[in-house]
Amino acid sequence: IDILSCNEQEGCFKYIIDIDELEHFLVDEECVKLVYQNAKVFPYQPAINWSYCKGDTYSKVLVILTESYKKFSEEKYKIPKNASQAEVNKLYVALTRSNNELYICTKSLFDLFNKQRNKKG
Repeated sequence: IDILSCNEQEGCFKYIIDIDELEHFLVDEECVKLVYQNAKVFPYQPAINWSYCKGDTYSKVLVILTESYKKFSEEKYKIPKNASQAEVNKLYVALTRSNNELYICTKSLFDLFNKQRNKKG
């Protein structure tokens, strides 16, 4: 997906693949976590649903993808055929909220992080 901006501001983008790095962003209260749904009960705050952040901008954003987008980082990625246009639009909104730092992680990495954290108690 090519996403371009007319804004001249420099920023950074990183796909998170390491659990320790993910934890860093999850516990960072300056990092807004954008989740598909249930942001109010998301254990790491601040968190906002993809659909509720339209029009907002944040300096540091972590987008947690849904299972549908697990191959999002692949070079020849294509949107799943079963994805609704509304879901794709929400993802677009989430991916374009940062005006500085954008981080993305898969649902499976987030789930693995939670599983390991729960084992530690």
